Amino acid sequence: MISFLRVQQLQWKCAGGEPFMHDYVRGAFEALSWVRLLLLDLQTKPDQAVKETLKEIDAALDDIKTGVAGDFRWRLRTR
Repeated sequence: MISFLRVQQLQWKCAGGEPFMHDYVRGAFEALSWVRLLLLDLQTKPDQAVKETLKEIDAALDDIKTGVAGDFRWRLRTR
């Protein structure tokens, strides 16, 4: 199995001397990092960790849905 670090190294490229990560990989990295921080914060309360983590994830998904929905019709007309 390939390690997460190796995947990350494979996804980094150089553009004009500045490292960047592909949008899809960067998004996955950010999401997984956020979930990891949620779990670390809740590790002293294991009985609440899953419930609280799911609550935070659902709230974040609602924020994304609201943001996407806000300009949906405009994006339809501009394409």
